[in-house]
Amino acid sequence: MAYILDSLYHGGLYPLNEPVEGSRYGAASAAWDRAEQDLERHLDPEGLLLLARLSEAHQCALSSLERDAFVQGFRLGGRLAAEMLR
Repeated sequence: MAYILDSLYHGGLYPLNEPVEGSRYGAASAAWDRAEQDLERHLDPEGLLLLARLSEAHQCALSSLERDAFVQGFRLGGRLAAEMLR
């Protein structure tokens, strides 16, 4: 248990390094990148600025979603552990 807590504290646990079996994240991310690159080729400078703002907002939303999912998963894990001790 101490090893996991040490790794968590020191930032050594990276969930994306161990993708969930059956996850479609990699394919979805690659499709997003290809679509974004295709769109960039068709935009003028003003459109590129708008796309940059959209991408930044998207990254912010994803980051918030990932944090929320982590917190919910951690809480669920705690509840499961507590249930096992009953």
